[in-house]
Amino acid sequence: MTRVTSAVTEAFDRASADNRATLVGYLPAGFPSVAGAIEAVLAMAQAGADVIEVGLPYSDPLMDGPVIAEAVHRALAAGTRVADVLRTVEAVAAAGVPVLVMTYWNPVDRYGVRAFARDLAAAGGSGLITPDLTIEEAGSWLDASGEHDLDRVFLVAPSSTDERVAKIARACRGTAAASLAPFPSPGKVLIQGEPSVSTPRQRRYSHVFYGRVLGPSRSRNHEGTSMRHRLIPAALAAGASLALLAGTAMAATPTWTVVPGVNLLNAVSARTATDAWAVGQFQATGDDAGLQILAERWNGTQWQQVPTPNIVRQDERLLGVSASGPDDAWAVGNTNMISFASHDTLAAHWDGTAWTIVPTPAAASGGRLASLYDVADLSPASAWAVGQGKDARPLAEHWDGTAWSVVPVPVPAVPSGTSFANAVLSKISAVSATDIWAVGTTTAIQGTSVVRFTLAMHYNGTAWSIVKTVNTAEPTGLSGVTAISATNAWAVGTGFNNVHDTSASVANKAVIEHWNGTAWSIVASPAGLISVDRISAASATDIWASGQAPQQTIAGVPVPVARTLHWNGTAWSAMPGPTGSDPGTAVTGIGAALG
Repeated sequence: MTRVTSAVTEAFDRASADNRATLVGYLPAGFPSVAGAIEAVLAMAQAGADVIEVGLPYSDPLMDGPVIAEAVHRALAAGTRVADVLRTVEAVAAAGVPVLVMTYWNPVDRYGVRAFARDLAAAGGSGLITPDLTIEEAGSWLDASGEHDLDRVFLVAPSSTDERVAKIARACRGTAAASLAPFPSPGKVLIQGEPSVSTPRQRRYSHVFYGRVLGPSRSRNHEGTSMRHRLIPAALAAGASLALLAGTAMAATPTWTVVPGVNLLNAVSARTATDAWAVGQFQATGDDAGLQILAERWNGTQWQQVPTPNIVRQDERLLGVSASGPDDAWAVGNTNMISFASHDTLAAHWDGTAWTIVPTPAAASGGRLASLYDVADLSPASAWAVGQGKDARPLAEHWDGTAWSVVPVPVPAVPSGTSFANAVLSKISAVSATDIWAVGTTTAIQGTSVVRFTLAMHYNGTAWSIVKTVNTAEPTGLSGVTAISATNAWAVGTGFNNVHDTSASVANKAVIEHWNGTAWSIVASPAGLISVDRISAASATDIWASGQAPQQTIAGVPVPVARTLHWNGTAWSAMPGPTGSDPGTAVTGIGAALG
């Protein structure tokens, strides 16, 4: 069969004819949101990138540095999946720029190698960069990529022998091998012809990527400028701090006011109209400082950053916050050694004077990622935190006024014909010490498909138990909960589209469920929403939620934009998000002060 000239090869040839390097941009799909990533990669295309790499988020990014690992972590936490990666590829291809998907091999293997090749080609993708796939194990990919005329980009190292380099280069298609620096980098820009220890060998091949550390370095000896940061300010801005205040709920059309904040916020909790906390993380100063926990406090007039501790040579993130009083607040999240993928749980306490990091129990073994995602602070002597342990099981921890301890929770069963993959508790809300709800998602594997189910647990003062929820026709997960009374609780989430198709019939769907004291039931959500992510109640007739709706088209691809929802005691209504129809905005937390 005659090979059609690769679009990536043509991009290299054009750059070579212009006597310049080939500029290749990179961003993980789903960061800071699916919409924000699409806008960012289109900004790269418009700014002149020759080729764009779209990263497929993976739960164990061992070969990535902390910047990419953090972006991937946020993308996964937001529910990014293969269909979103393919939508991002479609947007780049529609802009006329060759696009490669950078991915670890396991997601492709799980999806189905031939199915992935088929869907990638249908989306307009040019091929794959597979950093952890050796040519000896690539037989199925060699066949599938040839069938769909896709490029294969394997990696070589500066230490590879001449024979090995030649063998890998022969297996590549469209572009030649990519040569990476010997250690994971905080960020990278791939440049054709970058001088290296292997430059003499590199010149033997027509098209070679070379990875170099150009992202934000933790060493003052590496001060290269990141082209990626210059090309996609929209993506970085979307992950910046935004504090938002709603107008009175009694107004006919409540409005949002943007209040300046700093850095990256992940969650917010409003105790009163004049006392609220927002938490996240920021890049600390100094060598080996890592990411430092961030806390901002609202006093009724303005947000102010409050000093927080830092663990040297660790990255720390706060993902949930709750306060029982002005001098008692808890925030939880995770921490990891800089450049390491393994996460451990993290808790920090505010005593009215300062934030301190408080030890949490050692996470269960069996995996790499343990995290606390949310917390409910009932009193100085009682708080609950939920998340996921390293054993991929749901995790609940209790504070008794002296120390945190792990409290057993049931492991959800999965249907016959599927195998358990993981389960996570994402959010928690308490009416009292004997009436607490936590919600999340159970994930199972069915053949090569990923299937999700809603998960809700209740604590009655003695033990946690799983309470049956309603699953829609699509794989479904819950990402928010608010409990008002024993007969009134709400949970929200998303019905996931696992099919690569952007038509309305299979698009993501918002999921809203209500607890009436006896059972959970589906409540109709406003039309057009594709997700509801967070929820918080001021009263039974004044409840706020945040979500997304595919209301904007970029390069012919529907792109979700932020929406806020309000419950008035009778029905849910949707309104524009905090920044109108800006597709680069992601609302990561919402808090309503109790009336």
